[in-house]
Amino acid sequence: MFQQNLAAFLLTRGKYSFMSVCGSGDCYVRPTGPRAGSMPAWFPEWDHDYGIPLGGMQRSGDNVFTREWSRCTVRLDCESAEAIFEWKPR
Repeated sequence: MFQQNLAAFLLTRGKYSFMSVCGSGDCYVRPTGPRAGSMPAWFPEWDHDYGIPLGGMQRSGDNVFTREWSRCTVRLDCESAEAIFEWKPR
């Protein structure tokens, strides 16, 4: 569910935002290793530069929401729970 949560965050985030590693009662933790369950996981998607939002979230289908960023288009299909990140050429 991480990518769906990230897409929802990017669709709705305001001018100033904070995203924690915990949401809706579930925390993302390291699944294995010496400190399993004790350290927050780091997802590679947090290292991506999505750019700046070019507008607000738009409804682009019955259950599909889209938001344009300067470097990426973020789309979330709430019916299939699919998060889509379409990168723009630099």
